[in-house]
Amino acid sequence: MYCPNCKSEFRDGFEVCSTCNCSLVEELPDQEPKDISFELLNENEVFLINVRNEFEADIIESILSSNGIKLKRKHRDAGGYLSIYMGNSVEGVDIYVLESEYEVAMELIKTEQEGSGEEDAEEETLYKHEEKVSNMQRSMKTWIILLFISSGLLVIIINLIIRIIGKLFK
Repeated sequence: MYCPNCKSEFRDGFEVCSTCNCSLVEELPDQEPKDISFELLNENEVFLINVRNEFEADIIESILSSNGIKLKRKHRDAGGYLSIYMGNSVEGVDIYVLESEYEVAMELIKTEQEGSGEEDAEEETLYKHEEKVSNMQRSMKTWIILLFISSGLLVIIINLIIRIIGKLFK
């Protein structure tokens, strides 16, 4: 038995998906391509939400895609480059959905945000740990960059001083 919504497989005897509360089927229908571009659809994309980082974007994507809602992630300004270079972006991640799916997507997000107040301590600890590791990695990259820049500047300054001293004693 399979869930037609989340594609989970169940043992015989189960009739309803424990995640989606959908009736199970014996066979899954033919899979449609997973990555359908909005441009292929004759519909506009609309802004749904801005989240702080890729971790939160993954959570939102999981919620929406498990309910069959297509989405697109976009970074503002140089946010995409910062995310690649520094591991995170101060701009966050914008999430867009199709205009026809906006209301359902917004309701799912609101439901998740209301339920997130009841997170257990272990999930909160894991999230804080991941954020701390991300901040440490960003800090380390910054110090490495500063080290290379300052050592390069030091070489240039020493070279200039040597040239000035050389001209003075000629």
